[in-house]
Amino acid sequence: MTNSSLRCMVRTSVVKSLGEVALRVNDLQRMKHFYQEVLGLDVLGEFETAALLKIADGYAGHTQVLGLFDRSVPVDPSHTTVDHIAFTIASKSDSMIGCHPDPLGRPLQR
Repeated sequence: MTNSSLRCMVRTSVVKSLGEVALRVNDLQRMKHFYQEVLGLDVLGEFETAALLKIADGYAGHTQVLGLFDRSVPVDPSHTTVDHIAFTIASKSDSMIGCHPDPLGRPLQR
């Protein structure tokens, strides 16, 4: 068995930190105010239908971000509030390329 085969057999996470969480919200200004004034997050960027707030310093200089998006879709039980979640991985995880880390057997790609 080669070193490459052994590396693919050992299940280790390449995730170094949570990079971003993005939420869809009904009232963008109200939610931005809550995260900024109540929780003390700094605003990184503001747009007509979105706001990006700094959660914390992240891994290797990548800031952890909370994204708030007004998608003009009412948030209720039939519509999820989660827009997306992103993880930060180290560039050294390139060594995992060629392994099959997901259940569908797709190789990790850049």
